[in-house]
Amino acid sequence: MAPKPKSPRKLGPNDLDAIGRMAEDHWRKFRPKLVAALEKDGTLYEHLKEAENRVEEMIEQGQKAGADPQAVRELALHEFILLPEGNPMEEEDLDEPDGGEATTTG
Repeated sequence: MAPKPKSPRKLGPNDLDAIGRMAEDHWRKFRPKLVAALEKDGTLYEHLKEAENRVEEMIEQGQKAGADPQAVRELALHEFILLPEGNPMEEEDLDEPDGGEATTTG
């Protein structure tokens, strides 16, 4: 009988670097419904690691292209970590972009 293949190890907080930890802090504060849904799925840290990897790839590509490193970092963070409304990492509308601020119409 062949041995059972090992299932991939689940990622956890110790698998994140500074960018991933920044993402987790931001998502928990500003996207709590998204975090709750990803935790329920058991995929929170996989998504955080993916976002972290995308930021690092974008920074590396920007450096190779000769772009301003700080500008590329800021752009990458806004694209993959700070999760603007409608970000592709949010497949469903899991969280409202309230950020704790009330909006009024005049």
